[in-house]
Amino acid sequence: AAALFVLSCFTSNTLAEAPQKAIDEVKAYAQANKVSEADVLIITSALAELAAKGVPGGQITGIMKAAIDKRNSGAEIRKIADSLKGAIEKEGSAKELAAIARLCVEEGFTGKDIAGVMAKVEEAMENDASARQLRILAKDLLKKDISAEKLAVVVEAAGGLVAQGYSPEDARKSIGLAAIKGLKEGVKEEKFEAMIGKEVEKYTADMESLREKFKGEEYGAEFGEKSMPEDMSDRLKLPGGTETPKLPSEYPPTPGMP
Repeated sequence: AAALFVLSCFTSNTLAEAPQKAIDEVKAYAQANKVSEADVLIITSALAELAAKGVPGGQITGIMKAAIDKRNSGAEIRKIADSLKGAIEKEGSAKELAAIARLCVEEGFTGKDIAGVMAKVEEAMENDASARQLRILAKDLLKKDISAEKLAVVVEAAGGLVAQGYSPEDARKSIGLAAIKGLKEGVKEEKFEAMIGKEVEKYTADMESLREKFKGEEYGAEFGEKSMPEDMSDRLKLPGGTETPKLPSEYPPTPGMP
């Protein structure tokens, strides 16, 4: 009872920052689904913290309702919220990252699963991968019933290709096609990572050959203008976003996509 009182006091303070409509909607939904009072307090507290990080109310309610539908406990929902909050604090892009988390929740991934995926999303974004492209990648692959472990492998690979000089969109298309092929062929977990690794090696070799070909030359206009990662402006605006952004990525010419 004492612990519940302390949690209630903490929740009352943090809820002031959250949209009241979202709080009321999620609380009513949780109560209608017979969620315990203690778990309702955890859920509304997590909601408030995500709202404070810039996650839109609609996204938060979507995540919480999906988590309740999947019969996640308050502790499990806390894990999901914490992994999302941590990613936003490091990389910004609250709306897109919340969309990735929501897709994973709707797929039935556990809090541990989602934490693993979000950790790879963070790593990929540190390499200037685009949160938008990672969200599209996750959405496409989740339609193919990809597991959390395989999704984490693919996200990491997409970030690796961006680090090698591919644009975020080309990285998403290239590695996404390879992943879909592996899923269609029923490649098992232990072999899937090796298969994706070979694809990364192949595309890295292609990029190296282009670097050698154009060494010492300015990239021509036919390759398009160099630009910042497409979501960089959003990352700078959101609470908890990158304080000191990286310099715009210099994307070399991209080999023909498969």
